[in-house]
Amino acid sequence: MYLETLMEHNILPYLCIPTRITENSATIIDHINVRIPVNQIHNKISSGNLINDISDHLPNYFIIDSDISKSKDRPLIRLYNKKNIKIYNQNISEEPPLIPHPRSNDTNILLAEFTYNLNKILNKFFPLIQISRKKFKEKNYITNEIKTMINKKKQAIYNLYK
Repeated sequence: MYLETLMEHNILPYLCIPTRITENSATIIDHINVRIPVNQIHNKISSGNLINDISDHLPNYFIIDSDISKSKDRPLIRLYNKKNIKIYNQNISEEPPLIPHPRSNDTNILLAEFTYNLNKILNKFFPLIQISRKKFKEKNYITNEIKTMINKKKQAIYNLYK
């Protein structure tokens, strides 16, 4: 009944060997029951007891071998720098108008066409790129003035202990 209830709730027993061994008996005192998310079921799982002479109660271990990625997905941004703006200004006259010839009086169709053409131009002159690791780590609330003050303080402390 106990194991059936666990299995009904997707909880699997991983330690099913005796954890207390005496001269006369071996009993399971400790239980390791785990509910693993579906996306991690394929990971290698090891569990068991460590043998020691200190007491009749054995220490347990449970190891899930999984990849831990610390990297966060960096967002995509558009760079509106001087170089891209210069290329845009030089070539925008060669681009077709955002709404060439209205084929309809329906504002929804005109807006969809305008949005499509605008995105096409944006992607051509200001493509989406992944933000650099350095910029991704920056805190938006630390202004340039605060950064210069931090650098001055670091330099003063460095000169003090030099």
